[in-house]
Amino acid sequence: MNVANFLNAVQTIANRIKYYKKDSGGLTPDGGCDCIGLVKEAYQLAGGRWSCGTGTNASARNIMQSLQPIAGGQLREGMVVYKYRVPGEPSWALPDAYRGDKDQNDYYHIGVVMTAHPLQIIHCTTVPGGVKLDSAVGSWKVCGFLKGVDGGMTPPITPQEGWIAVDYCREIWAANGGNVNMRSGPGKNYAAVRQLKVGTQVEVRYECNADWAQIYADGLDGFVMREFLKVPENTQTAFEPSEPIQTAETETAANLYTGKTQMEQTGTDVDMLAYIRESLSILIEQIDAKLHG
Repeated sequence: MNVANFLNAVQTIANRIKYYKKDSGGLTPDGGCDCIGLVKEAYQLAGGRWSCGTGTNASARNIMQSLQPIAGGQLREGMVVYKYRVPGEPSWALPDAYRGDKDQNDYYHIGVVMTAHPLQIIHCTTVPGGVKLDSAVGSWKVCGFLKGVDGGMTPPITPQEGWIAVDYCREIWAANGGNVNMRSGPGKNYAAVRQLKVGTQVEVRYECNADWAQIYADGLDGFVMREFLKVPENTQTAFEPSEPIQTAETETAANLYTGKTQMEQTGTDVDMLAYIRESLSILIEQIDAKLHG
């Protein structure tokens, strides 16, 4: 499955959760869930086969592509993150099934990175409504992709009927100056794969409809509402030199016109005609040199 599909499924399951229910292992009919239940249900909804039980220790050891300590800038959309305790900590409670493992970490909580910039980690926990978004790494310690989840940022975009192919640049804009969601599809029901800061330059590739456009920004393909796109301030719609371009020809013509005006003001017709003849002669010579030189 791709990251976008997984994140859409995570958001769908999160919307169904009503409260935190310890050791539920999944979503109950009345909306109860625990942390591993959120991830397991989303993984299955996105088409994955969950075959490692319902514990966070089981998932960390059996369904991860790999686990790495969280370092600055490493987190990516679609990764899962874990909190763990080490032997000797008061709450360390590694299940007996794993006491013989080389890895003695007790992985007790799991979340999903919904966006990396800014950071948003969604997890099911003991808060009203059962779902919380973390905006800082805090006590999250390791990260990685689940097996079967493509670590690519977003899937290739397949144009739909009615989309208009375009190719122009725009700038992210919002009246309140806040970040703008870039989503995995053209609608608010799709997951946000990134939040774009005001002023971010983007490439617009498709106009999906009157409200949505498909864009490329920060290495990602995604969709934003067209009301948040504006023409960059430094973009010129046509070539407009800031100052007149001076060449020998234009300078001579300008002098000719200036001289003619001056002569008309003095009323000396003979001098004026002589000036015009001389200027025209110079101009013709310059043009001829350009053509045959």
